[in-house]
Amino acid sequence: MVKLSGINVAYGDRSILRNADLLIRPGDRIGLVGPNGAGKTTLLKVIAEEEKPDDGVLLVDSGTVIGYFSQNVGELSGRSALEEVLAGAGSVYEIGQQLSKLEHQMADPVAEPLSDADMDLYGELQTEVLAREGYDLEYRSEAVLTGLGIGPERYHEPVEHFSRWLENAYRPGQDPCIES
Repeated sequence: MVKLSGINVAYGDRSILRNADLLIRPGDRIGLVGPNGAGKTTLLKVIAEEEKPDDGVLLVDSGTVIGYFSQNVGELSGRSALEEVLAGAGSVYEIGQQLSKLEHQMADPVAEPLSDADMDLYGELQTEVLAREGYDLEYRSEAVLTGLGIGPERYHEPVEHFSRWLENAYRPGQDPCIES
């Protein structure tokens, strides 16, 4: 669950969000609709904790993963579509990266063996990934891409290849949706 209560965001003397409230329950599908400058992107950035509100409270249930794609596809260049969705999972993805690094070190016959502290860290990271259902993150990320109309044959395409696709998918007057 994601709950915003009394959110205020202003840029200088221009108020973008004023006393905004929002509740997103598991399974909700929510579309944000409004003219340019209405605060849709600001609201998403507050939810993704990429922007701090001036006032108000954001509550996110533990285990809830929030990802956000910038409107500027150029900012996303350098990764595949799948890598970008995975990275959007935030700390769960980062923990998985740490686990992978430790696993590669353990599997390398010429590498220095892991210290006791590294082994303890490995166990803690595994517990965290299990608690956050991180082991099926790739499967869920693939489902997100498929839901957006990006099939398995395009998962590993560079994300910047999708700028024309995004332009066609979201014409002016249409707004992106978020899904909980």
